[in-house]
Amino acid sequence: MNLRVIRTMTRQYGVIICALWVLAFKNFSYAQELMPIEEIRSGMSGKTHTVIRGSEIIELDTEILGVMWNYLGPDKHVILGRLVDERTALSGAVHGMSGSPLYIGGKLVGALAYRVGTFEKDGHCGFTPIKDMLDVNALKAIPRDVSVFHTSRFNLISDFTHSITKLDKPKQQHMEYLGLPFSITGWKSEFNHLLDKIFPDMPLMLASTGGVSLEDDKVQSYPLEAGSALAAVFVSGDITMAGTGTLTWRKGDRVLGFGHPMLGLGEVQLPMASAEILSILPSYFRPFKIANTGKMSGTITQDRTAAIAGKIGKLPEMGTYKIKRQWNGVSQETLEGGFAKHRALTPQLILMIMIQSMILGDELSDEVSLRLEGKLGFKDYPSLILDGVYSGTRSERMSALFDQGFTIMNLVNEYAYELDITSLELDVKTLEQASVWEIEKVVLDPPVIRSDQKIEAVITLRNLAGEREVQRFSFELPEHIKDGQVGIYVGGGDVLEGSEKRKGALSLARDARDRIYSLNKQFQADHLYLRLYTNDLGARVRQRDQTGLPYSVLSVMGKNAAAKPALQPLSRKVWFDQARKIDGVIRGGKVVEAKVKKGL
Repeated sequence: MNLRVIRTMTRQYGVIICALWVLAFKNFSYAQELMPIEEIRSGMSGKTHTVIRGSEIIELDTEILGVMWNYLGPDKHVILGRLVDERTALSGAVHGMSGSPLYIGGKLVGALAYRVGTFEKDGHCGFTPIKDMLDVNALKAIPRDVSVFHTSRFNLISDFTHSITKLDKPKQQHMEYLGLPFSITGWKSEFNHLLDKIFPDMPLMLASTGGVSLEDDKVQSYPLEAGSALAAVFVSGDITMAGTGTLTWRKGDRVLGFGHPMLGLGEVQLPMASAEILSILPSYFRPFKIANTGKMSGTITQDRTAAIAGKIGKLPEMGTYKIKRQWNGVSQETLEGGFAKHRALTPQLILMIMIQSMILGDELSDEVSLRLEGKLGFKDYPSLILDGVYSGTRSERMSALFDQGFTIMNLVNEYAYELDITSLELDVKTLEQASVWEIEKVVLDPPVIRSDQKIEAVITLRNLAGEREVQRFSFELPEHIKDGQVGIYVGGGDVLEGSEKRKGALSLARDARDRIYSLNKQFQADHLYLRLYTNDLGARVRQRDQTGLPYSVLSVMGKNAAAKPALQPLSRKVWFDQARKIDGVIRGGKVVEAKVKKGL
Protein backbone atom coordinates (compact mmCIF):
# COMPACT_ATOMS: atom_id res chain seq x y z
CA MET A 1 0.00 0.00 0.00
CA ASN A 2 1.60 3.28 -1.06
CA LEU A 3 1.85 6.45 0.99
CA ARG A 4 -0.81 8.32 -1.04
CA VAL A 5 -3.45 5.66 -0.37
CA ILE A 6 -2.60 5.64 3.33
CA ARG A 7 -2.98 9.43 3.55
CA THR A 8 -6.34 9.33 1.67
CA MET A 9 -7.72 6.62 3.95
CA THR A 10 -6.53 8.52 7.02
CA ARG A 11 -8.33 11.68 5.92
CA GLN A 12 -11.55 9.75 5.14
CA TYR A 13 -11.57 7.85 8.41
CA GLY A 14 -10.71 11.04 10.27
CA VAL A 15 -13.76 12.80 8.85
CA ILE A 16 -15.96 9.82 9.73
CA ILE A 17 -14.59 9.65 13.29
CA CYS A 18 -15.11 13.39 13.79
CA ALA A 19 -18.67 13.12 12.49
CA LEU A 20 -19.37 10.23 14.85
CA TRP A 21 -17.97 12.24 17.78
CA VAL A 22 -20.18 15.23 16.86
CA LEU A 23 -23.25 13.01 16.56
CA ALA A 24 -22.47 11.27 19.83
CA PHE A 25 -21.99 14.65 21.54
CA LYS A 26 -25.31 15.89 20.17
CA ASN A 27 -27.13 12.79 21.37
CA PHE A 28 -25.37 13.00 24.73
CA SER A 29 -26.24 16.69 25.03
CA TYR A 30 -29.83 15.99 24.03
CA ALA A 31 -30.09 13.17 26.60
CA GLN A 32 -28.68 15.42 29.29
CA GLU A 33 -31.44 17.96 28.71
CA LEU A 34 -34.08 15.48 29.92
CA MET A 35 -34.66 14.23 33.45
CA PRO A 36 -36.04 10.68 33.78
CA ILE A 37 -39.05 10.43 36.05
CA GLU A 38 -37.14 7.93 38.25
CA GLU A 39 -34.80 10.74 39.34
CA ILE A 40 -37.58 13.00 40.58
CA ARG A 41 -37.76 13.41 44.34
CA SER A 42 -40.15 15.24 46.65
CA GLY A 43 -38.87 18.65 47.68
CA MET A 44 -37.07 19.43 44.42
CA SER A 45 -37.41 22.94 43.04
CA GLY A 46 -38.16 23.62 39.41
CA LYS A 47 -39.16 26.28 36.91
CA THR A 48 -42.33 26.18 34.79
CA HIS A 49 -41.94 28.24 31.61
CA THR A 50 -45.02 29.98 30.23
CA VAL A 51 -46.37 33.28 28.89
CA ILE A 52 -48.66 35.42 31.00
CA ARG A 53 -48.64 38.55 28.81
CA GLY A 54 -47.57 39.20 25.23
CA SER A 55 -45.07 36.63 23.95
CA GLU A 56 -42.42 36.88 26.68
CA ILE A 57 -41.67 33.57 28.36
CA ILE A 58 -41.30 33.76 32.13
CA GLU A 59 -40.24 31.21 34.75
CA LEU A 60 -42.64 30.29 37.55
CA ASP A 61 -41.20 28.84 40.75
CA THR A 62 -42.46 25.30 41.16
CA GLU A 63 -42.19 22.84 44.06
CA ILE A 64 -42.12 19.09 43.33
CA LEU A 65 -44.34 17.08 45.68
CA GLY A 66 -43.66 13.66 44.17
CA VAL A 67 -44.78 11.20 41.50
CA MET A 68 -48.24 9.64 41.33
CA TRP A 69 -47.16 6.26 40.00
CA ASN A 70 -49.49 4.51 37.52
CA TYR A 71 -52.09 7.22 38.06
CA LEU A 72 -53.46 6.95 34.51
CA GLY A 73 -52.77 3.24 34.14
CA PRO A 74 -49.77 0.90 33.91
CA ASP A 75 -46.57 2.91 33.35
CA LYS A 76 -48.60 6.12 32.95
CA HIS A 77 -47.50 8.42 35.73
CA VAL A 78 -48.25 12.02 36.74
CA ILE A 79 -45.79 14.33 38.44
CA LEU A 80 -47.47 16.21 41.29
CA GLY A 81 -46.27 19.74 41.88
CA ARG A 82 -47.23 23.12 43.24
CA LEU A 83 -46.84 26.57 41.69
CA VAL A 84 -45.32 28.68 44.46
CA ASP A 85 -44.61 31.79 42.40
CA GLU A 86 -46.24 35.00 43.64
CA ARG A 87 -47.52 35.71 40.11
CA THR A 88 -49.83 32.69 40.31
CA ALA A 89 -50.84 33.13 43.94
CA LEU A 90 -54.41 34.11 43.01
CA SER A 91 -54.92 31.69 40.16
CA GLY A 92 -52.68 28.65 40.46
CA ALA A 93 -52.49 26.65 37.23
CA VAL A 94 -54.74 28.37 34.69
CA HIS A 95 -56.49 27.09 31.58
CA GLY A 96 -54.18 27.89 28.67
CA MET A 97 -51.04 26.77 30.54
CA SER A 98 -51.48 23.25 29.15
CA GLY A 99 -48.05 22.19 27.92
CA SER A 100 -45.98 24.70 29.89
CA PRO A 101 -42.59 22.92 30.23
CA LEU A 102 -41.18 22.10 33.68
CA TYR A 103 -37.41 22.21 34.19
CA ILE A 104 -35.39 20.96 37.15
CA GLY A 105 -31.75 21.95 37.18
CA GLY A 106 -32.03 22.97 33.54
CA LYS A 107 -33.35 19.53 32.49
CA LEU A 108 -36.76 19.15 30.89
CA VAL A 109 -39.04 17.06 33.11
CA GLY A 110 -42.52 17.32 31.62
CA ALA A 111 -45.46 19.57 30.83
CA LEU A 112 -48.12 21.17 32.99
CA ALA A 113 -51.38 19.40 32.14
CA TYR A 114 -53.67 19.05 35.19
CA ARG A 115 -55.39 21.25 37.70
CA VAL A 116 -56.05 19.59 41.07
CA GLY A 117 -59.55 20.49 42.23
CA THR A 118 -61.90 23.16 40.90
CA PHE A 119 -61.54 25.57 43.83
CA GLU A 120 -58.00 24.57 44.83
CA LYS A 121 -56.20 27.51 46.47
CA ASP A 122 -52.60 26.36 46.87
CA GLY A 123 -51.31 25.98 43.31
CA HIS A 124 -51.44 22.17 43.18
CA CYS A 125 -51.05 20.83 39.65
CA GLY A 126 -50.03 17.78 37.64
CA PHE A 127 -47.35 17.37 34.96
CA THR A 128 -47.16 14.84 32.11
CA PRO A 129 -43.68 13.21 31.96
CA ILE A 130 -41.65 14.28 28.91
CA LYS A 131 -40.99 10.64 27.98
CA ASP A 132 -44.70 10.07 27.31
CA MET A 133 -44.79 13.16 25.14
CA LEU A 134 -41.70 12.15 23.14
CA ASP A 135 -43.38 8.81 22.45
CA VAL A 136 -46.09 10.79 20.64
CA ASN A 137 -43.45 12.59 18.58
CA ALA A 138 -42.02 9.22 17.51
CA LEU A 139 -45.33 8.00 16.06
CA LYS A 140 -45.36 7.54 12.31
CA ALA A 141 -48.29 8.15 9.96
CA ILE A 142 -50.19 4.95 9.21
CA PRO A 143 -51.18 4.30 5.59
CA ARG A 144 -54.92 3.69 5.51
CA ASP A 145 -57.03 1.94 2.91
CA VAL A 146 -60.32 3.77 3.38
CA SER A 147 -62.06 1.42 0.96
CA VAL A 148 -62.39 -1.13 3.75
CA PHE A 149 -64.72 1.28 5.52
CA HIS A 150 -67.04 2.01 2.58
CA THR A 151 -69.36 -0.90 3.34
CA SER A 152 -69.29 -0.38 7.09
CA ARG A 153 -71.68 2.20 8.48
CA PHE A 154 -71.38 3.37 12.05
CA ASN A 155 -72.82 6.00 14.34
CA LEU A 156 -70.30 8.81 13.93
CA ILE A 157 -72.26 11.20 16.14
CA SER A 158 -72.45 8.66 18.95
CA ASP A 159 -68.76 7.76 18.60
CA PHE A 160 -67.79 11.41 18.48
CA THR A 161 -69.85 12.58 21.43
CA HIS A 162 -69.49 9.64 23.79
CA SER A 163 -66.09 8.04 23.31
CA ILE A 164 -63.57 10.72 22.30
CA THR A 165 -61.47 11.92 25.24
CA LYS A 166 -63.74 10.21 27.79
CA LEU A 167 -61.57 7.12 27.56
CA ASP A 168 -58.42 9.21 27.99
CA LYS A 169 -59.52 11.26 30.98
CA PRO A 170 -58.42 10.11 34.42
CA LYS A 171 -61.33 8.60 36.30
CA GLN A 172 -60.58 10.49 39.51
CA GLN A 173 -62.78 13.54 39.98
CA HIS A 174 -60.23 15.65 41.91
CA MET A 175 -57.82 16.09 38.98
CA GLU A 176 -58.81 17.29 35.53
CA TYR A 177 -57.12 18.43 32.35
CA LEU A 178 -56.43 22.11 32.02
CA GLY A 179 -58.76 23.38 29.31
CA LEU A 180 -57.81 25.12 26.09
CA PRO A 181 -59.29 28.65 26.07
CA PHE A 182 -61.48 28.60 22.97
CA SER A 183 -61.62 31.87 21.02
CA ILE A 184 -64.62 32.49 18.75
CA THR A 185 -65.19 35.67 16.79
CA GLY A 186 -68.28 37.65 17.85
CA TRP A 187 -69.73 34.86 19.96
CA LYS A 188 -72.82 35.75 22.02
CA SER A 189 -73.11 34.35 25.53
CA GLU A 190 -76.73 33.27 25.03
CA PHE A 191 -75.44 30.52 22.73
CA ASN A 192 -72.85 29.13 25.17
CA HIS A 193 -74.98 26.05 25.85
CA LEU A 194 -74.55 25.02 22.21
CA LEU A 195 -70.82 24.50 22.72
CA ASP A 196 -71.47 21.57 25.06
CA LYS A 197 -73.84 20.05 22.50
CA ILE A 198 -71.50 20.49 19.56
CA PHE A 199 -68.26 19.68 21.40
CA PRO A 200 -69.31 17.45 24.34
CA ASP A 201 -66.70 16.24 26.82
CA MET A 202 -63.92 18.25 25.18
CA PRO A 203 -61.23 20.17 27.10
CA LEU A 204 -62.33 23.36 25.31
CA MET A 205 -63.74 26.36 27.11
CA LEU A 206 -65.08 29.63 25.77
CA ALA A 207 -62.74 32.39 26.86
CA SER A 208 -62.23 35.24 24.44
CA THR A 209 -62.14 36.40 20.84
CA GLY A 210 -59.16 36.61 18.55
CA GLY A 211 -58.17 36.73 14.92
CA VAL A 212 -56.41 34.61 12.34
CA SER A 213 -56.75 34.62 8.55
CA LEU A 214 -55.76 32.36 5.69
CA GLU A 215 -54.07 35.24 3.88
CA ASP A 216 -53.75 38.31 6.02
CA ASP A 217 -50.43 40.13 6.21
CA LYS A 218 -51.66 42.13 9.18
CA VAL A 219 -51.87 39.05 11.42
CA GLN A 220 -48.73 38.89 13.53
CA SER A 221 -46.42 35.93 13.96
CA TYR A 222 -45.16 35.25 17.47
CA PRO A 223 -42.18 33.11 18.59
CA LEU A 224 -42.59 29.34 18.76
CA GLU A 225 -40.28 27.86 21.38
CA ALA A 226 -40.61 25.92 24.60
CA GLY A 227 -42.95 27.95 26.82
CA SER A 228 -44.56 29.96 23.97
CA ALA A 229 -48.30 30.14 23.47
CA LEU A 230 -49.46 27.60 20.85
CA ALA A 231 -52.89 27.60 19.21
CA ALA A 232 -54.84 24.86 17.44
CA VAL A 233 -56.83 26.52 14.65
CA PHE A 234 -60.25 25.10 13.75
CA VAL A 235 -61.66 27.96 11.66
CA SER A 236 -59.77 30.93 10.22
CA GLY A 237 -60.68 34.11 8.40
CA ASP A 238 -63.59 36.43 9.18
CA ILE A 239 -65.00 33.76 11.51
CA THR A 240 -62.26 32.39 13.75
CA MET A 241 -62.18 29.52 16.22
CA ALA A 242 -58.99 28.44 17.97
CA GLY A 243 -57.92 26.80 21.24
CA THR A 244 -54.77 28.06 22.98
CA GLY A 245 -52.28 26.08 25.05
CA THR A 246 -48.49 26.07 25.42
CA LEU A 247 -45.61 24.62 23.42
CA THR A 248 -43.56 22.17 25.51
CA TRP A 249 -40.68 21.02 23.33
CA ARG A 250 -39.16 21.94 19.98
CA LYS A 251 -36.41 20.26 17.99
CA GLY A 252 -35.92 21.71 14.51
CA ASP A 253 -39.35 21.89 12.93
CA ARG A 254 -40.90 19.30 15.29
CA VAL A 255 -42.95 20.47 18.29
CA LEU A 256 -44.90 18.96 21.18
CA GLY A 257 -47.50 20.70 23.33
CA PHE A 258 -50.49 20.68 25.70
CA GLY A 259 -49.46 17.58 27.75
CA HIS A 260 -52.92 16.07 27.24
CA PRO A 261 -55.26 15.36 24.31
CA MET A 262 -56.78 18.27 22.41
CA LEU A 263 -59.83 16.41 21.07
CA GLY A 264 -58.51 12.86 21.24
CA LEU A 265 -58.68 12.35 17.47
CA GLY A 266 -55.40 10.46 17.02
CA GLU A 267 -53.69 11.05 13.68
CA VAL A 268 -54.81 14.41 12.27
CA GLN A 269 -53.92 17.20 9.84
CA LEU A 270 -54.99 20.39 11.65
CA PRO A 271 -53.54 23.93 11.44
CA MET A 272 -51.50 25.33 14.32
CA ALA A 273 -50.48 28.90 14.99
CA SER A 274 -48.53 31.11 17.34
CA ALA A 275 -50.49 33.24 19.81
CA GLU A 276 -50.30 36.34 21.96
CA ILE A 277 -51.48 36.33 25.57
CA LEU A 278 -53.34 39.51 26.49
CA SER A 279 -53.93 38.71 30.13
CA ILE A 280 -54.78 36.05 32.70
CA LEU A 281 -58.20 36.21 34.31
CA PRO A 282 -57.70 35.09 37.93
CA SER A 283 -60.48 33.01 39.42
CA TYR A 284 -60.72 30.20 41.95
CA PHE A 285 -63.39 28.58 39.76
CA ARG A 286 -62.04 28.97 36.19
CA PRO A 287 -58.89 31.05 35.68
CA PHE A 288 -57.83 31.27 32.04
CA LYS A 289 -55.59 33.02 29.54
CA ILE A 290 -57.12 35.59 27.18
CA ALA A 291 -55.41 35.21 23.82
CA ASN A 292 -55.15 36.54 20.29
CA THR A 293 -54.36 33.90 17.68
CA GLY A 294 -51.42 34.71 15.42
CA LYS A 295 -50.49 33.59 11.92
CA MET A 296 -50.82 29.93 11.10
CA SER A 297 -47.38 28.35 11.08
CA GLY A 298 -47.64 24.58 10.65
CA THR A 299 -49.60 21.37 11.05
CA ILE A 300 -50.69 19.35 14.07
CA THR A 301 -50.16 15.71 13.09
CA GLN A 302 -50.98 13.78 16.29
CA ASP A 303 -53.61 14.33 19.00
CA ARG A 304 -52.89 11.74 21.69
CA THR A 305 -53.33 11.12 25.41
CA ALA A 306 -49.99 12.65 26.44
CA ALA A 307 -49.58 15.47 23.93
CA ILE A 308 -50.20 16.96 20.54
CA ALA A 309 -47.37 16.70 18.04
CA GLY A 310 -46.82 18.90 15.04
CA LYS A 311 -44.48 20.22 12.40
CA ILE A 312 -43.70 23.88 11.68
CA GLY A 313 -43.82 24.89 8.02
CA LYS A 314 -46.34 23.54 5.54
CA LEU A 315 -50.02 24.16 6.35
CA PRO A 316 -52.59 21.36 6.01
CA GLU A 317 -55.30 21.39 3.37
CA MET A 318 -58.35 23.30 4.58
CA GLY A 319 -61.92 23.62 3.40
CA THR A 320 -63.28 27.06 2.47
CA TYR A 321 -66.41 28.97 3.44
CA LYS A 322 -68.10 32.00 1.90
CA ILE A 323 -71.13 33.52 3.64
CA LYS A 324 -73.19 36.28 2.01
CA ARG A 325 -75.52 38.11 4.42
CA GLN A 326 -78.43 40.49 4.22
CA TRP A 327 -80.21 42.15 7.15
CA ASN A 328 -83.56 43.92 6.56
CA GLY A 329 -82.74 44.21 2.87
CA VAL A 330 -79.28 45.73 3.45
CA SER A 331 -76.24 43.71 2.37
CA GLN A 332 -73.66 43.01 5.07
CA GLU A 333 -69.98 42.16 4.77
CA THR A 334 -69.34 38.79 3.11
CA LEU A 335 -67.58 36.36 5.45
CA GLU A 336 -64.77 34.24 4.01
CA GLY A 337 -62.14 31.88 5.37
CA GLY A 338 -61.21 28.26 5.91
CA PHE A 339 -62.01 25.36 8.23
CA ALA A 340 -60.01 22.35 9.41
CA LYS A 341 -60.74 19.02 7.77
CA HIS A 342 -61.34 15.82 9.72
CA ARG A 343 -64.16 13.34 9.24
CA ALA A 344 -65.26 13.56 12.89
CA LEU A 345 -64.63 17.28 13.41
CA THR A 346 -65.60 19.12 10.21
CA PRO A 347 -69.40 18.63 10.54
CA GLN A 348 -69.27 20.30 13.96
CA LEU A 349 -67.22 23.17 12.55
CA ILE A 350 -69.74 23.62 9.73
CA LEU A 351 -72.49 23.97 12.35
CA MET A 352 -70.43 26.54 14.25
CA ILE A 353 -69.86 28.56 11.06
CA MET A 354 -73.58 28.44 10.31
CA ILE A 355 -74.40 29.68 13.83
CA GLN A 356 -71.95 32.54 13.42
CA SER A 357 -73.31 33.45 10.01
CA MET A 358 -76.77 33.89 11.53
CA ILE A 359 -75.78 35.94 14.58
CA LEU A 360 -72.54 37.78 13.73
CA GLY A 361 -73.12 41.53 13.58
CA ASP A 362 -76.92 41.24 13.57
CA GLU A 363 -79.20 42.79 16.14
CA LEU A 364 -81.46 40.28 17.84
CA SER A 365 -85.20 40.89 17.78
CA ASP A 366 -88.33 39.18 19.11
CA GLU A 367 -89.52 38.36 15.58
CA VAL A 368 -87.43 37.16 12.69
CA SER A 369 -87.75 35.66 9.23
CA LEU A 370 -84.74 33.80 7.91
CA ARG A 371 -83.90 32.49 4.45
CA LEU A 372 -80.93 30.16 3.91
CA GLU A 373 -79.68 29.21 0.47
CA GLY A 374 -76.40 27.54 -0.35
CA LYS A 375 -74.52 24.30 -0.77
CA LEU A 376 -72.04 22.04 0.98
CA GLY A 377 -69.31 20.93 -1.41
CA PHE A 378 -67.65 17.50 -1.45
CA LYS A 379 -64.60 16.20 -3.30
CA ASP A 380 -65.67 14.01 -6.26
CA TYR A 381 -69.35 14.11 -5.23
CA PRO A 382 -72.26 16.44 -6.04
CA SER A 383 -72.97 19.26 -3.60
CA LEU A 384 -75.60 19.00 -0.88
CA ILE A 385 -78.18 21.76 -1.33
CA LEU A 386 -78.90 23.82 1.79
CA ASP A 387 -82.21 25.61 1.46
CA GLY A 388 -84.75 26.64 4.05
CA VAL A 389 -87.15 29.37 5.14
CA TYR A 390 -87.95 30.03 8.79
CA SER A 391 -90.15 32.62 10.47
CA GLY A 392 -91.39 33.31 13.97
CA THR A 393 -89.60 34.13 17.23
CA ARG A 394 -85.83 34.40 17.58
CA SER A 395 -85.72 30.68 18.33
CA GLU A 396 -86.28 30.13 14.61
CA ARG A 397 -82.58 30.87 14.15
CA MET A 398 -81.79 27.70 16.05
CA SER A 399 -84.56 25.81 14.26
CA ALA A 400 -82.86 26.73 10.99
CA LEU A 401 -79.50 25.58 12.29
CA PHE A 402 -80.63 22.21 13.59
CA ASP A 403 -82.93 21.56 10.63
CA GLN A 404 -80.04 22.01 8.20
CA GLY A 405 -77.61 20.41 10.66
CA PHE A 406 -79.78 17.28 10.87
CA THR A 407 -79.31 16.74 7.15
CA ILE A 408 -75.55 17.30 7.27
CA MET A 409 -74.93 15.13 10.33
CA ASN A 410 -76.98 12.21 9.02
CA LEU A 411 -75.27 12.31 5.67
CA VAL A 412 -71.77 12.42 7.15
CA ASN A 413 -72.75 9.87 9.78
CA GLU A 414 -73.67 7.45 7.01
CA TYR A 415 -70.67 8.03 4.72
CA ALA A 416 -67.90 9.34 6.98
CA TYR A 417 -65.04 7.73 5.07
CA GLU A 418 -66.37 8.54 1.62
CA LEU A 419 -67.28 12.21 1.89
CA ASP A 420 -64.57 14.85 2.04
CA ILE A 421 -66.19 18.24 2.81
CA THR A 422 -64.36 20.89 0.80
CA SER A 423 -66.51 24.03 0.91
CA LEU A 424 -69.53 25.78 2.37
CA GLU A 425 -71.37 28.49 0.45
CA LEU A 426 -74.31 30.18 2.14
CA ASP A 427 -76.58 33.15 1.48
CA VAL A 428 -78.33 34.27 4.70
CA LYS A 429 -81.18 36.77 4.47
CA THR A 430 -82.69 37.97 7.75
CA LEU A 431 -85.79 40.12 8.14
CA GLU A 432 -86.83 41.61 11.49
CA GLN A 433 -90.43 40.58 10.98
CA ALA A 434 -92.35 37.31 11.24
CA SER A 435 -94.70 36.08 8.52
CA VAL A 436 -96.29 32.80 9.58
CA TRP A 437 -99.48 31.27 8.19
CA GLU A 438 -101.55 28.33 9.42
CA ILE A 439 -104.19 26.29 7.61
CA GLU A 440 -107.55 27.31 9.02
CA LYS A 441 -109.89 25.41 6.69
CA VAL A 442 -109.87 23.15 3.61
CA VAL A 443 -113.04 22.70 1.52
CA LEU A 444 -113.37 20.41 -1.51
CA ASP A 445 -115.78 21.29 -4.28
CA PRO A 446 -117.58 18.99 -4.82
CA PRO A 447 -117.24 17.14 -1.49
CA VAL A 448 -117.88 13.77 -3.18
CA ILE A 449 -115.40 13.32 -6.04
CA ARG A 450 -116.22 11.72 -9.36
CA SER A 451 -113.38 10.10 -11.29
CA ASP A 452 -114.15 12.11 -14.45
CA GLN A 453 -114.66 15.44 -12.70
CA LYS A 454 -112.47 18.47 -12.05
CA ILE A 455 -112.02 19.21 -8.34
CA GLU A 456 -111.24 22.49 -6.60
CA ALA A 457 -109.66 22.75 -3.16
CA VAL A 458 -110.36 26.04 -1.36
CA ILE A 459 -107.79 26.70 1.41
CA THR A 460 -108.21 29.45 3.99
CA LEU A 461 -104.96 30.66 5.61
CA ARG A 462 -104.71 32.67 8.82
CA ASN A 463 -101.59 34.51 10.04
CA LEU A 464 -100.44 35.51 13.54
CA ALA A 465 -102.21 38.87 13.23
CA GLY A 466 -105.53 37.19 12.47
CA GLU A 467 -105.53 38.15 8.79
CA ARG A 468 -106.95 35.64 6.31
CA GLU A 469 -106.05 34.69 2.77
CA VAL A 470 -107.72 32.24 0.39
CA GLN A 471 -105.80 30.02 -2.05
CA ARG A 472 -107.41 27.72 -4.66
CA PHE A 473 -106.02 24.56 -6.29
CA SER A 474 -107.70 22.77 -9.22
CA PHE A 475 -106.89 19.20 -10.16
CA GLU A 476 -108.25 16.03 -11.73
CA LEU A 477 -107.89 12.46 -10.52
CA PRO A 478 -105.45 10.21 -12.37
CA GLU A 479 -107.32 7.79 -14.63
CA HIS A 480 -106.19 4.82 -12.51
CA ILE A 481 -108.27 6.01 -9.54
CA LYS A 482 -111.83 4.81 -10.28
CA ASP A 483 -113.35 4.49 -6.81
CA GLY A 484 -112.51 4.16 -3.13
CA GLN A 485 -110.88 6.75 -0.86
CA VAL A 486 -108.27 9.40 -1.59
CA GLY A 487 -106.34 11.55 0.85
CA ILE A 488 -105.38 15.18 0.30
CA TYR A 489 -102.65 16.84 2.33
CA VAL A 490 -102.68 20.65 2.32
CA GLY A 491 -99.97 22.58 4.12
CA GLY A 492 -96.35 23.69 4.27
CA GLY A 493 -93.29 21.87 3.07
CA ASP A 494 -91.87 21.39 6.57
CA VAL A 495 -94.01 18.30 7.20
CA LEU A 496 -93.23 16.80 3.80
CA GLU A 497 -89.55 17.68 4.02
CA GLY A 498 -89.21 16.19 7.50
CA SER A 499 -90.91 13.01 6.35
CA GLU A 500 -88.66 12.68 3.30
CA LYS A 501 -85.48 13.34 5.26
CA ARG A 502 -86.37 10.84 7.95
CA LYS A 503 -87.08 8.22 5.32
CA GLY A 504 -83.84 9.11 3.56
CA ALA A 505 -81.83 8.82 6.77
CA LEU A 506 -83.25 5.40 7.59
CA SER A 507 -83.34 3.83 4.15
CA LEU A 508 -80.34 2.26 2.50
CA ALA A 509 -78.90 4.00 -0.52
CA ARG A 510 -76.49 2.41 -2.96
CA ASP A 511 -73.85 5.03 -2.21
CA ALA A 512 -73.32 8.59 -0.99
CA ARG A 513 -74.16 9.96 -4.42
CA ASP A 514 -77.64 8.45 -4.25
CA ARG A 515 -78.15 9.81 -0.74
CA ILE A 516 -77.16 13.34 -1.74
CA TYR A 517 -79.47 13.16 -4.75
CA SER A 518 -82.43 12.14 -2.58
CA LEU A 519 -81.69 14.80 0.06
CA ASN A 520 -81.55 17.51 -2.60
CA LYS A 521 -85.22 16.94 -3.47
CA GLN A 522 -86.46 19.55 -1.04
CA PHE A 523 -89.82 20.99 -0.09
CA GLN A 524 -89.97 24.68 0.85
CA ALA A 525 -91.54 26.11 3.98
CA ASP A 526 -92.69 29.21 2.05
CA HIS A 527 -94.72 27.11 -0.39
CA LEU A 528 -98.29 25.88 0.03
CA TYR A 529 -98.53 22.25 -1.10
CA LEU A 530 -101.41 20.06 -2.14
CA ARG A 531 -100.57 16.34 -2.23
CA LEU A 532 -102.93 13.65 -3.53
CA TYR A 533 -102.36 10.15 -2.22
CA THR A 534 -104.12 6.82 -1.75
CA ASN A 535 -103.65 4.13 0.80
CA ASP A 536 -101.91 1.18 -0.76
CA LEU A 537 -103.89 -1.94 0.14
CA GLY A 538 -101.79 -4.82 1.25
CA ALA A 539 -101.94 -8.03 3.22
CA ARG A 540 -100.24 -9.24 6.35
CA VAL A 541 -98.97 -12.67 5.37
CA ARG A 542 -97.09 -14.75 7.96
CA GLN A 543 -96.55 -11.68 10.12
CA ARG A 544 -95.03 -9.70 7.25
CA ASP A 545 -96.50 -6.72 5.41
CA GLN A 546 -96.99 -7.32 1.69
CA THR A 547 -97.65 -4.05 -0.16
CA GLY A 548 -97.94 -3.14 -3.82
CA LEU A 549 -99.76 -6.38 -4.62
CA PRO A 550 -101.20 -6.70 -8.15
CA TYR A 551 -104.90 -5.90 -8.50
CA SER A 552 -105.63 -9.51 -9.50
CA VAL A 553 -104.20 -10.80 -6.23
CA LEU A 554 -106.12 -8.24 -4.17
CA SER A 555 -109.31 -9.10 -6.07
CA VAL A 556 -108.97 -12.80 -5.30
CA MET A 557 -108.19 -12.09 -1.66
CA GLY A 558 -111.13 -9.70 -1.44
CA LYS A 559 -113.52 -12.45 -2.53
CA ASN A 560 -112.10 -14.84 0.04
CA ALA A 561 -113.86 -14.33 3.37
CA ALA A 562 -110.93 -15.80 5.28
CA ALA A 563 -108.46 -13.44 3.63
CA LYS A 564 -110.52 -10.23 3.92
CA PRO A 565 -109.38 -9.41 7.49
CA ALA A 566 -105.77 -9.38 6.23
CA LEU A 567 -106.47 -6.61 3.72
CA GLN A 568 -105.63 -3.24 5.18
CA PRO A 569 -103.97 0.06 4.16
CA LEU A 570 -100.28 -0.50 4.80
CA SER A 571 -98.60 2.36 2.93
CA ARG A 572 -99.33 5.46 0.88
CA LYS A 573 -98.92 6.03 -2.81
CA VAL A 574 -98.33 9.66 -3.76
CA TRP A 575 -99.92 10.53 -7.11
CA PHE A 576 -98.82 14.16 -7.41
CA ASP A 577 -97.83 17.36 -5.58
CA GLN A 578 -98.87 20.88 -6.49
CA ALA A 579 -97.10 23.90 -4.98
CA ARG A 580 -97.57 27.64 -4.80
CA LYS A 581 -95.19 30.18 -3.30
CA ILE A 582 -96.66 32.53 -0.69
CA ASP A 583 -95.42 35.55 1.22
CA GLY A 584 -94.40 33.86 4.45
CA VAL A 585 -94.01 30.45 6.03
CA ILE A 586 -96.71 27.76 6.21
CA ARG A 587 -96.69 26.05 9.57
CA GLY A 588 -98.20 22.56 9.73
CA GLY A 589 -101.02 21.31 7.53
CA LYS A 590 -104.34 19.48 7.31
CA VAL A 591 -105.41 16.15 5.81
CA VAL A 592 -108.79 15.74 4.11
CA GLU A 593 -110.15 12.36 3.00
CA ALA A 594 -112.71 12.11 0.20
CA LYS A 595 -114.74 9.33 -1.34
CA VAL A 596 -114.39 8.68 -5.07
CA LYS A 597 -117.31 7.49 -7.23
CA LYS A 598 -117.03 6.12 -10.72
CA GLY A 599 -117.78 8.62 -13.42
CA LEU A 600 -120.48 8.23 -16.05
